[in-house]
Amino acid sequence: MNTFLNLIWAGEQKCDSNYKVGPLLRDRYILHYILDGQGIVEFKGHVYTVSKGQMFLIYQNEVIMYCADKHHPWHYIWVDFSGNAVDELLSHTAFTKENRVTPFLPQEEVVALFGHMHNHFGNPCAETEGAAALLQLFSYLMKKFPAPESNRCIALQTADLLQASARDPNCKIEKIAELLGVSRSQLFRLFKAKFDISPKQYLENIRFSIAEKLLHENYLTISEIAFASGYADPLHFSTEFKKRVGISPKNYATRSSSPS
Repeated sequence: MNTFLNLIWAGEQKCDSNYKVGPLLRDRYILHYILDGQGIVEFKGHVYTVSKGQMFLIYQNEVIMYCADKHHPWHYIWVDFSGNAVDELLSHTAFTKENRVTPFLPQEEVVALFGHMHNHFGNPCAETEGAAALLQLFSYLMKKFPAPESNRCIALQTADLLQASARDPNCKIEKIAELLGVSRSQLFRLFKAKFDISPKQYLENIRFSIAEKLLHENYLTISEIAFASGYADPLHFSTEFKKRVGISPKNYATRSSSPS
């Protein structure tokens, strides 16, 4: 299977009045475009009304519900997809966890794009063509529904700064917010919308990955690994590591170096 960008399915459905899907866990990304009628999408207490000419996004691995209108049920086309490139591609559009619906998009243009995808899904010999058709759709969305440049830059700049400063125990989210000229709460909101985790969690994940690699190599002491990974306190490092993995860093290093 193509792990970069995988076209899973494409289809069309004219729904009955009040036709409802979910609440249901979706294990792939799904884009719906409304050809006619309207309906609602509900996710974590947020309710979106989506009408003819609009598109809505379902993120991978989330529980969501959507329902056709009673009087004007929607008729839509959709595409299911997955892949390692999806989050990066979406970051160039205005889609976020809080912003699921596009403004009006011309039907003729969108139907043509979905038609390309419909011609290629389900054929293992046409994986490349399916990925290319998806890239055409993303290119279209980047032009018609682009990410606010300032918001996108702040989130991506924050990620870059966290990557570069993770080994420094004095790396603080507050300092990065001040450097970028935004409040800590605004930075949190923009970063969470783009990456679906907080800046603090992102930093902790980087530090944990560094520590895990050093423990595998097993040539430094636990205290040296803690400091090299950006932890100011080796005891705190050991406590946090055990919370994640279930064993101490020392036992983890011993197990990693044991012959298989």
